[in-house]
Order: sequence, then structure tokens, then C-alpha cells
Amino acid sequence: ALSIVLVAGIILGNVVVSLINRNGALDFDMTGDSVYTLTSASKLLLDENNTAVKLYFLKERDKASDTTGLQFMVNLVDSYLETYGDKWLEVEYIDLVKNPTFKNNYTKSSSETLLDTSVIVECVENREYKVLTVEDYLLLELDPLSYYYNITGFQGELALTSAMLNVINPDGLTAYFTSNHGEESAVYLTDFLEEVGYDVGTVDLS
Repeated sequence: ALSIVLVAGIILGNVVVSLINRNGALDFDMTGDSVYTLTSASKLLLDENNTAVKLYFLKERDKASDTTGLQFMVNLVDSYLETYGDKWLEVEYIDLVKNPTFKNNYTKSSSETLLDTSVIVECVENREYKVLTVEDYLLLELDPLSYYYNITGFQGELALTSAMLNVINPDGLTAYFTSNHGEESAVYLTDFLEEVGYDVGTVDLS
């Protein structure tokens, strides 16, 4: 596993208060353009990456707007591309009508199906991949009267950043916080790191 030592006092001062709000979760209320802005919390975790990652949408870009939640993901991915598109990130939109067998490469059994609202996150180097479904990047609530699901929130950044980290490092990630050295509590940052796939430990400096 890849181990990263984080000095909690510095991280808290520079990251938690200003970057990780909403109790450490990367989810948003979908109001305004900020919902599609890549936060510094994700940049902190991805800026040092040099391993190529490719994202696949299972629908042509100009048809993504047919599905509200998928359009949110397209807009968000554009923010990732602005930061990492000339470094290690690539995106491809697949027309499943023209290429119907493409998704067979990303199903583990013949009974498994991928919807065109799914987003595939793949590490080019090790071929590890993760399929993000609507339930991964949207917060949904069932309307008891209509029995339709309403979109109540968007957590695409949490889903994407977590998926990227996991396919790049399939053996896992570990973050260590120092203790007994005058550090403040790192509860919010700990929760965030655990949400994106880190194992969190403590190093006693006393």
C-alpha cells in the first residue's frame, strides 16, 4: 500500500477549514456554477499523480444533456480536464449504437449490464477500473406518491476522486496523522480521507 504521512497541524490550518466543508464530504446542493468547480481537497490528493487515467461516458457528449444527472458529470469532468487534461487525464465518449460491444469489457459476468448513465474510470497502466453508477454520483430520494426518484444532491467529485485514487492504487492508500505533538483534532479530514478510500492511522511523536 502507498503510505502518505500528513502532519495534522499543517493540514488542518491549510486544508480543513478552507477546503473541506460540509463535514468533510464532497457533495453539493447543485446551485450555481461552483458545483462543477474542482475543489482544492481533490487537488491535494491528485496533484502529484503521474499515472494515466481514462474516463469513458457511455453516451455521446451532445446527448448527455438528455439525462440531467449525466450532464452534471460531464460538466464536472470538464473541470478535471482543465486541471489534468494535459497531464494524465483523458476522456472518451462512446456511442453504444455504433460500438455495442464496448461495455462488455467492463462487465464481470454475462448477467451484468451497464446503463448509458454509467461512467467508467480506468487506470491505463494497470487496467484496473471502477464503474460509477447514478447511485454513486447523485443523491436520490424516492417520492412516495409518484414512486419516481428526485435528485436531491450531487456528489460527483467525491465519486470521481475516490474512483481515480482506487484504480491508480488498487492495493490501497494509507494516511498517517501525527499525535502528541500539539496537533488539533483532525476529525473532518479523517472522515474525508476515509470517504475517498484511505486507511487512516496515527504516528505518536511523543
